[in-house]
Parts: sequence; C-alpha cells; structure tokens
Amino acid sequence: MRKVWLTFPVHIDISDAWTAFRAIPGLDTNLLAVSLYGRGIELGCVFTDFAADQAGKHLSDPAAGVSDAPVRVIGSTGLDIPFGWLDSLADNPGGGVILVEGRGTSLSSGSLVLSIKYDDWLLLEKPLPVLVAPVEKFYRWYNLRSETGGPVSRSTDTREPTALPDDATDSRHVVFIHGFSVSERGARGWNAEMFKRLWQSGCNSIFHAVTWSGDCGLPSGLFYHDNVHNAFLTAPAFACFHTLECARCG
Repeated sequence: MRKVWLTFPVHIDISDAWTAFRAIPGLDTNLLAVSLYGRGIELGCVFTDFAADQAGKHLSDPAAGVSDAPVRVIGSTGLDIPFGWLDSLADNPGGGVILVEGRGTSLSSGSLVLSIKYDDWLLLEKPLPVLVAPVEKFYRWYNLRSETGGPVSRSTDTREPTALPDDATDSRHVVFIHGFSVSERGARGWNAEMFKRLWQSGCNSIFHAVTWSGDCGLPSGLFYHDNVHNAFLTAPAFACFHTLECARCG
C-alpha cells in the first residue's frame, strides 16, 4: 500500500479547454499531446477522480482508491496525460487533481510543467515551481544518545532547516520524542513519519525531532528498567537543550 501522505495535490484545471479542443471539427487527436514534464526535477504522480474541493480526501478516506494506484514518472522527456482521464473531466466538474511526489535524495528545485501541443505548435506551457528536499531538511534533530553512553551515527543538527526556514512557519514549536525500544535508525524513521503526517494535517510549526538511548539490551525486553534509567538521566540534558533552542528559534 502506498504512503499517500507523502504526496501533494495539484489541480490541472483544463476541463473547459479540453472540451473545446475535442469539439474542433477534423481534429486529429494523433497530433495532439497534453503532457506533464519536470524541468530540473523528477517527480511521480497518480491520476485521480478527485474534485478540487476534495483534493485532500485521500488523507482521511481509505476508500479513496489511490493507495494501490500506479505511479507515473514525470521526467524531462515528459508524461502524456491519458485522453481517457481528460475526457472524464467533462463528467466531473472541478476535477483534474493529480497527486504528486518528489523524487531524489538531495535538495533540488525546478518546475512541474503542463504542456499542450498540436503537431509542432506549442499551444500552452504552464510551469509550477517545485522544491524537492529530503524530509530531514525540514526540521531540527537532537541526538541525546551520548548522554548515557549510547552510540551515535548522526550527530545533533540544530541549524535552521533549509527546506523550511523558521520565518516560513507559524513560530510555534512541536517536539516529538520516541519511546522505549527504538534504535537511532528507527528514530529517524519515526520522526520523518510524524513530521509528514503533521504537515499533511495542516501543522506548520517548527518541528524538533529527538532521539535518546531507549534501546539498551534489545531485542530482549529484560532491560526495560535500564532504559527507564536512561530516560531519567537524559531528561535534564533535554530540558536544558530544548529550552535554549526554543528561545533561540523564537
């Protein structure tokens, strides 16, 4: 099942134009191309039957029918929009929503471009600026595992996130701390997922991701008491660290 909360909706509002094109006498559809392509970036997309005022229903409705839908790649060579999908817009007022996902492992910017061509004539080209960034570029990371002698793979990084600067947030703070039985690698996954879900729910706050040494003795659960002890030992460092950071961030 696809994690549809990783996507963002884009409304391709061309139903009237498409209806007008189809009504042109003698139109050779073999010469007509309605395409999407990535200028400087690569994206993926899912075509839906959502109306514009329902663009986010896949986030709360498991029956929306997009979790297992095929993902089409939008690259520099272009992706032709299926005529069947365009024809369906005539019976779906306000339709034309696609779900788009970013691809790549580094920060990149470019455009999602809608193009309409007939033979060699470019009839329309409409770009939508898009910034694609790894999710960990959207928030701060606090690694407190060393407070109790735990191993550290990724050190604390409290620099202002490049993909979501503080002045682009609502200046409120959200802190997420995982519980017992979570490794550092697992913590990065937990934090990424929590940020994405909060973001799709409308949260635009400064997000602080925290990890601590709560996986002592794993996979055995017999060391639970040691991890409780680690939590108490880590708490003062976290309280000091977080108070200073929240004050610095505003």
